[in-house]
Amino acid sequence: MSGAGLPGGAGLSEITGSLWGGDGIRVRLTSRPQWWQPGMPEALVELLAEFSYKPRWRFSLRSMTEAGRPGHSFESRWLLLVNTWVEDVTQPGVWSAGVFTIPVPWGDDEAPRDYWLHWLRDQIWQGPERHEVDEWFTVGGERPFDPHAKPGS
Repeated sequence: MSGAGLPGGAGLSEITGSLWGGDGIRVRLTSRPQWWQPGMPEALVELLAEFSYKPRWRFSLRSMTEAGRPGHSFESRWLLLVNTWVEDVTQPGVWSAGVFTIPVPWGDDEAPRDYWLHWLRDQIWQGPERHEVDEWFTVGGERPFDPHAKPGS
């Protein structure tokens, strides 16, 4: 039997060979991330299993109910969780963890990998990276777009 390894215990792999002397039996083994659940968009799950971004940033999917947002199910069945590790803008040298939750669009369960590739990049830019830009953007010592400022303050 020959086959590809399962990187980090995630992703999909195929092993081809014979079983009990049979001819050319092909077995597809799936090893999915621990957070995998039935019904998740398979192309997105595969992409996230192979994907890396910044050191200590982690990406996973959760059901709306599991994430404690069952009332938001009209948006999506799934949430993309982005766990970040960033330097504190008010305390240089101090790093902290953050979590961003992004609804996964309805009806795209069968979308191809290329769709999810672009969607994921857009969500990183529009969510956590925009937040970081807004935190670090200063003019004359002021943060005009501070995402932590209360409205009207």
